[in-house]
Amino acid sequence: MSPYGIVAKLVVVSVAAAVSSCFWARHDEKGFSIFLVDSGEVVIADEHVSAYIMDTYRFVLSPKGIERWESFARFDTLQEPPVRKLGGLTGKQFVLSIDGVEIYRGHFWSLVMSRMQSGILIYDTLGPAAGEIWVGFEPLNQESKEDPRDRQEIVGYFRKQGKLK
Repeated sequence: MSPYGIVAKLVVVSVAAAVSSCFWARHDEKGFSIFLVDSGEVVIADEHVSAYIMDTYRFVLSPKGIERWESFARFDTLQEPPVRKLGGLTGKQFVLSIDGVEIYRGHFWSLVMSRMQSGILIYDTLGPAAGEIWVGFEPLNQESKEDPRDRQEIVGYFRKQGKLK
């Protein structure tokens, strides 16, 4: 590899590390949060969750949580009444963290998308059913069966909060 190639790689790694450290410095707060990777905006936090159902990986939203979730929705206002459409969170990458520590990453996804996405997915960005957010897992292949949603940090956290179902 040429000296220019080595220097270029060092610059890329240095910039990535600087951006990453600045980004994580904004997410060292205590508690639970799901936030957007691209902007750092918190989508759902402790105050938005009334329960975590561990056997089906569902977050039951509080009234404030439903209002927050709906704030990310997009609507076709040319129709009466307005119809929810894709956009908003669909396809965006998120991080689920507890006390500022990343537990796992995934994507917001809609069940109406024709293309499947692998990894951790929060369905359906066309609206929560009965005020719930569902977290799914689509392995990359048959060998990648370890489900990161089973992390004990999540169960322990919501058990301490009295929100585990």
